[in-house]
Amino acid sequence: MLFSVDENMNISMARGYTVDIPVQVRRASGADYTMIPGDTLTFTVKSAPGVQTTLIRKVVSEPVIPLVPADTTSLNFGTYFYDLVLTGRDGWVETILGPCSIYIGGDDNELLDGYRKLLTSQYKTRPKLTSWLLWLLSEGLTYKNTVQEFLDAFNLDTAIGVQLDIIGRIVGVDRLLSFHPADGSSPLMDDPTYRMVIKARIIQNTWKGTLDELYEAWAVLFPEVRYFQIQDLQDMTYNVVIMGAFTPLERELITNGYIVPKPEGVRINLLTITDTSGLPLFAYDTDTYLLSGYTSHWAEPQ
Repeated sequence: MLFSVDENMNISMARGYTVDIPVQVRRASGADYTMIPGDTLTFTVKSAPGVQTTLIRKVVSEPVIPLVPADTTSLNFGTYFYDLVLTGRDGWVETILGPCSIYIGGDDNELLDGYRKLLTSQYKTRPKLTSWLLWLLSEGLTYKNTVQEFLDAFNLDTAIGVQLDIIGRIVGVDRLLSFHPADGSSPLMDDPTYRMVIKARIIQNTWKGTLDELYEAWAVLFPEVRYFQIQDLQDMTYNVVIMGAFTPLERELITNGYIVPKPEGVRINLLTITDTSGLPLFAYDTDTYLLSGYTSHWAEPQ
């Protein structure tokens, strides 16, 4: 047993296993729901329903829950409980799943024991066959663990240092910035900043040029409440309005072309970054989470 999910979404998995758990998102009413930029799923594991202490917590912007070895290696073998909460970009919150059980079982030893139990009664007492089977499985697990170590080392969300440098070279972005930050800090990016820039470059490399993809990419890079809007001028140019609280370095990364993709031959006429303090921007004849009337924020280009 490495990983399995039954029809009631109860999970069984080996401790320390890496897995991406797909989620079929449904509202509390039972209706299927497609997540949009700004929505989040919160996956929470506790020792029992109703307790306050959280053992695992994941907040994601797409219907996949990633679990890495560090999430479960410290847990004792046994049954825990999880729930899944959907938060809409407009602020509504629904518990869409749970409490469901999540069983954390033995790792390699339990796997070996499971295969040993598959031997027929004729061979269960044969020491040579049992030894051969356990040796074969152990060798396979050694290779599996070695491959898993490589995967973990180069997992973009957890990679650090040299591993991030290698990923950056592969996708085509260096840790050394092409400009000197205005605040006098080093142009050599730290790991969290470099990780974000690498994700942005991957998005730029794979972007097909559609606005919908661009909004989805922004939600991946900035899952917090920081929005942006594109005005396509239909003349091979467009304007970009970015709203929210950004660090000075994030602003410079945006203005220097590290974050927002731009199709070849298309010009960005105007790029405005404004801190709206959580309010929509002022606009006539509009009332959305991005644009609203007189109770909204007046844009001040920066």
